[in-house]
Amino acid sequence: MTRDRETPLRGPKSNPVQRPGRSTGSSRQRVADRPRPQRRSRPTVGLKQRAVRVLTDWRFFTLVGLSLTGGLTALSIAFMFKLPALPNCPAVFWPLASGSLRLHCAQLAANKETVPDLLEAIKLLNTLGKNHPLYPETSRLIEAWSTQILDLAEADFQAGKIKEAIGAAQQIPQDSSAAKLVIDRVKHWETVWQKAEAIYNKAFEVLKKTDLSDARTYAARLLSVENEFWQSTKYEQLSQLITATHKDMTRMGKAENAIKSGVVDDIVAALQDISGIMKDSFVHKDAQELIPKMGRKLLDMAEAAMDRKDYDGALDIANRIPGNVNLGKEVDDFRLIAQAQSKAWSGGALNLEDAIADAQRIVPGRPTYDKAQRLIGSWQVQIRELAQLEQAKQLAQAGDLQNAIAQASNLSQSNQAAQTFLKETTGKVQDQSDRPILDQAEQLAIYGDAQSLQGAITQAKQIGRGRSLYDQAQKRITQWSGQLKALSDQAAKPAVATLPDPQLAPVASSNAEPAATAPSAEESTRSNEQSIIQQASGVASGNTPDALIQAIGMVQAVPDGSPQRAAAVAVIDQWSQQMVQIAQSRAEYDVTGAIGIVQRVPPGSSGYNDAQALLGQLRQSIGQ
Repeated sequence: MTRDRETPLRGPKSNPVQRPGRSTGSSRQRVADRPRPQRRSRPTVGLKQRAVRVLTDWRFFTLVGLSLTGGLTALSIAFMFKLPALPNCPAVFWPLASGSLRLHCAQLAANKETVPDLLEAIKLLNTLGKNHPLYPETSRLIEAWSTQILDLAEADFQAGKIKEAIGAAQQIPQDSSAAKLVIDRVKHWETVWQKAEAIYNKAFEVLKKTDLSDARTYAARLLSVENEFWQSTKYEQLSQLITATHKDMTRMGKAENAIKSGVVDDIVAALQDISGIMKDSFVHKDAQELIPKMGRKLLDMAEAAMDRKDYDGALDIANRIPGNVNLGKEVDDFRLIAQAQSKAWSGGALNLEDAIADAQRIVPGRPTYDKAQRLIGSWQVQIRELAQLEQAKQLAQAGDLQNAIAQASNLSQSNQAAQTFLKETTGKVQDQSDRPILDQAEQLAIYGDAQSLQGAITQAKQIGRGRSLYDQAQKRITQWSGQLKALSDQAAKPAVATLPDPQLAPVASSNAEPAATAPSAEESTRSNEQSIIQQASGVASGNTPDALIQAIGMVQAVPDGSPQRAAAVAVIDQWSQQMVQIAQSRAEYDVTGAIGIVQRVPPGSSGYNDAQALLGQLRQSIGQ
């Protein structure tokens, strides 16, 4: 066999082409003459020989046998373990589906363990009748799945999904054992839920009234509710709401205290704090009502600072008022008015004119337009009064004090410069009028006897309260009264010590001259009353309301039964008429002062009725 395979290699045609270098000319000629088809067929013969040689080799058949055996084995194993193709349950046409297919798809759906899938699984198996071979198995599964649905519904209820829980429970098949529990279970769920809602709503109501104590009590009751949702989630929500309300109430309390304290920094801080109270807070409405009040308080404090002429302090407060207090226009106007007032405080016609120009920038319709107009009117009056006061000062410098006083008296009481000038000038006039009276009293007191001292005291009392020399006169009166008391005490001591003993008194000689007769008590009283009227007349000679009132008071001490009473009444009537005349003159430039004079006219005097008539006219002229 070997020789057969090797024979073609040794044949004459195995090497038809000779090696280069050994060929001869005749051989090259033979090659050239050989036909080309024979040259092409030589490789084909070689391939066939090789194929025959491979096919007759025992190693080839061994390899082929092993390959076939392995392949058949692998194919057998693959067929053995190959699963049948799974059905596509969503695409199944159920009216024609077999019971096993329904069972298979139902189990697949139930394995998802959700209420909709379990209900779908039950629905697939409910169509199999009692006579179906799979009925016992499907009934067992339906019961298990119904119980599972009820458990899932309970879980939904505990999670706060009562509607989903009831809806799932009510879809459980009526013929299942779990269906018997549905009614009681649903009723229990509804009872628990209603109880929890009632507790929560009650807590909500008392919390609206900011009753934190009762709200906490109701919140604690949720912990005993047989539902995890209400015990945890809703309880936590309510607790957080109570805590937030308590925090907001604390903010409101601090804001109220800040308003009462009147401290700007505290009010501003509290205002910023309560501005952060959210809309869902139970005290949000109260906070929104309090915010404008706090802004108004700051604006009032700024205005109070302006009243104290603290321009910088007032402006600082105004600048700290936030925009959410809805006082923007008023704050802007306040700044403008404050600027105008600060200029007016400097005084002078030019500054007042600048202040008026600033205030005129507030147009009608602005919140403080009326106030600006009042200030403008006041400053215009001040400008006019500055000119009048200057005229009064010129009169005073010229020595015409009475006309200077009359000119200054026409100025308003709020004009401090005018009032100061009026007081100083009036003091000069009073000093000129009262100085002679006090000097006369000083001259009387020089003698040092009781009568002179009493006369000096009476003379000094003519200087009425409020006049420029009143305090000086009162000091002298106190001094002279002390001297008079000392004289009285000194005169009383010797009189007691030298009283004669009646038993030792000598018998008067018949030739002794009779002693001087002492004046009677009636004569002494009459003399004193005459002296009072004379002294009162001296006081009334000042012809001022104070002097006349003082003189009237002095003569009113004369009793009705005295012979001097008629003279006293006559001078009282005269002086009361003089007071009415002074009031009429005063009314031309000082109505208020004239009213004060006529009110002092004593009742019973002849001038009283005239004084009352004049009083009515004066009050009507000023709208009283």
